[in-house]
Amino acid sequence: GQLGLSQGVGDAQSAVLEPVLQTLCTLVGVCPPDSDLFRVSGVSLGGVHTIIGFEVWCNVGERSNVGGCQPCVAGTFSPSPGASACLSCDAGTYAPTSSATQCLQCAVGTHTGGTSCPPCPSGESTLTPGSPSASSCVPLCTGGRFSNSSVNAAGLGLEPCFLCPLGTYQSSPGATSCLLCERGTYSGSNKGAMVCQSCPSGTTLTEGSIMQGECVQACSAGSAGLLGVLNCSLCPVGSFSAIAGSAECTPCPPGESNTGPGSTSCSVYCSQGHFSPTGFEPSCQICPAGTFAPPGGAVTACAVCGIGTFATPGATACLRCEAGKYQNLAQQAACLPCQPGYASPSTGSTACVACSSGFFAGGQSTSECSQCAYSDGFVSTLATASVSCDQCSPGEFAPQGASECVACHGGTFSPSAVGSCIP
Repeated sequence: GQLGLSQGVGDAQSAVLEPVLQTLCTLVGVCPPDSDLFRVSGVSLGGVHTIIGFEVWCNVGERSNVGGCQPCVAGTFSPSPGASACLSCDAGTYAPTSSATQCLQCAVGTHTGGTSCPPCPSGESTLTPGSPSASSCVPLCTGGRFSNSSVNAAGLGLEPCFLCPLGTYQSSPGATSCLLCERGTYSGSNKGAMVCQSCPSGTTLTEGSIMQGECVQACSAGSAGLLGVLNCSLCPVGSFSAIAGSAECTPCPPGESNTGPGSTSCSVYCSQGHFSPTGFEPSCQICPAGTFAPPGGAVTACAVCGIGTFATPGATACLRCEAGKYQNLAQQAACLPCQPGYASPSTGSTACVACSSGFFAGGQSTSECSQCAYSDGFVSTLATASVSCDQCSPGEFAPQGASECVACHGGTFSPSAVGSCIP
């Protein structure tokens, strides 16, 4: 184990060593004397002939030298303290910098080692990391070939390689498997295809086709069928197929549809209260006053509001005239107020009704006619459509709701508006 300058010696030896160690410390410039730079290698006591042996004690990654320690150079290492020499990295390992305590393994695809690991030539790699020489480099499988028995640590296929089977291909070097030809392509009659050939028209029923004769006519865009080639039919309204060879139609997103079956795309509906010749963007216009466009579909023309209703521009529905108003024409922007003497008690009226005898309406937009003064002695001035009520004169009477004042009978009188004369 490591010893200090005065460790591992007896008291008698220590008494002899102490002045010597102090002198050595001064000579080599390493103080205090308990530094780890040196250790006692041996002591032989013999009076004036006492012999003391010292040796340099260096850290890991260093080697001893006259008067001190030196770092191990790149390509060498020192794993333990007190080394007198650095060790060279084994083949297949390397130390890129000085003071190394261990060597690193060359990565897959590199070899030899020392201060660095050069890569294998293009198109080659190694089977494992830590390859000792360039002879460890093996060719990668080229395009159209694969290897599932000779696979290196990086997952690359190396020689010996095999041709891709019919119906498959491989375009990348170092493959460990081949890929099925996609639908609409075929490999050809020879193994080892690097790419698959496209059908001149149409597609294939499945992946992995071999011959051009397997190409069949695909369902056209706007239609779909089994495997995209059999029993083709047009996509119904509200769905589409953008490309030929579709196995199913795609529903239109919310707020979109199309004008008929067999569509290759969907269009956005006109916004609420708008219309266009097709019912879709981008040529939408606002519905004019007196018309409306209901939400949730393709509106090609705005609907007309009927009598008793109205609509402002951009409406999604017609509104009924409120009580006290009416509309006797279709396609109108507003309702008309009932005139004095007339009323409309319900919504959606097409005409106002004249106040009956004993009732009146003094202003516009009246929903109900009022009884004259709501008391005796008052009458409406007109048989119908009265706009006010008159008070009976003295000597006359009228019960509540009467249409005219009547003179008191003999022996009776009325000093003011009353419902009956007084005896």
